[in-house]
Amino acid sequence: MLSDGGRDFRRLEGLLTQPLARLGERNYRKPVWHLSLRAAPEDPVLTDAQWAQAAWEVMTRTGLARPENDDAVRWIAVRHAPDHIHIVATLARTDGDRPEVWNDGYQVREACRVIEERFGLRRTAPADRTAAKRPKRGETEKARRRGWSEPPRTALRRHVATAVAGARDEAEFFARLQEQGVLVRMRFSRQDSGEMTGYAVALPADRTADGRPVWYGGGKLAADLTLPKLRHRWASPTVLRSRSTSELAARPAEGPVGRSPAEGYHPVSGRHLSASSTRAVLRTIVRQAADQA
Repeated sequence: MLSDGGRDFRRLEGLLTQPLARLGERNYRKPVWHLSLRAAPEDPVLTDAQWAQAAWEVMTRTGLARPENDDAVRWIAVRHAPDHIHIVATLARTDGDRPEVWNDGYQVREACRVIEERFGLRRTAPADRTAAKRPKRGETEKARRRGWSEPPRTALRRHVATAVAGARDEAEFFARLQEQGVLVRMRFSRQDSGEMTGYAVALPADRTADGRPVWYGGGKLAADLTLPKLRHRWASPTVLRSRSTSELAARPAEGPVGRSPAEGYHPVSGRHLSASSTRAVLRTIVRQAADQA
């Protein structure tokens, strides 16, 4: 406490940032890990001890710090209000190693589920990894500057979900994407040039400063829109594999698909689609019906 009543956090800041010196050039570009935990309005007010348990649950689940690990990262938890706390950690272990934070969001989600059950808080949905990827801030601002009604990632997810719902196999899937004016780039195995392992899509109008399309892989749109997940949905994986290698492998990896649509139409049933993909399909059907009306 300072003489004027203020607080001096310089020593605390020094203790938190001290491990960064040992990492040197191996530091993360953004070496501060920050998380806010908030209870729902109808939840009971947790005590300081309960919030401390919640903070330890998060740090333990993510592996950033454990009570028995003296070499873990340095972190603090601050209670800003009765209903929430902030956790701040330095992404540098005291033993000179760099902590791993890949997929830490899923570990945080599991920690929240444990905290909710332990303290009788409102239950929230589990992290099943099928939720659609939200557009990043730069994508949203770019769409606003160019006068687009939605970010390209959102539009592409709708196009892909609609195409897969109406396709019987991947050849028809790619053909339907082309009908919607979507650019498609295929990815092939490095070991077997005839085996297609993934795809990426782009909107013709969405390009970089040097004029190249901005590509989004299926997994960047939603976890259930990767090529392996799509193949699993279609009825005959064996036939699909042979068609993908014999009919599609000869196409250049960087070019759009040029197959003509398959005859017939597979009704949109929504079977095997996630909730997010189903909503995207229904929105498209409603828009098409409105345009025709």
